[in-house]
Amino acid sequence: MNVAVKTLNQSILTAHDWPTIVLDRKQWMVVIMSAMILISAFFVVCIKDTNRQLMSELQTLENTQENLHNAWSQLLLEESTWASQARIGEVAVQNLDMVQPKTKSIIVIQD
Repeated sequence: MNVAVKTLNQSILTAHDWPTIVLDRKQWMVVIMSAMILISAFFVVCIKDTNRQLMSELQTLENTQENLHNAWSQLLLEESTWASQARIGEVAVQNLDMVQPKTKSIIVIQD
């Protein structure tokens, strides 16, 4: 048992046994620049993804706008059809049994 414990104690590294990495100024600059490049690449990917999503949403909204514009044009055409003098006269004669008054029955009031 004593030999097993001694072997385990010898194989465990303490904090002082780890190799120390000493970097000079140029090496630190390389490490920092590499980290900055990786971070920049990550943000480029995120921005491109956001751009794709926004472009897709823009295209959807433009399609919706075009559909609404077509519907608006159709409604304007329909409104002009319903508001035409001929249509109003036709509805007045057919549905309301209205007739054009005779000139003898028209009274003009002047101020």
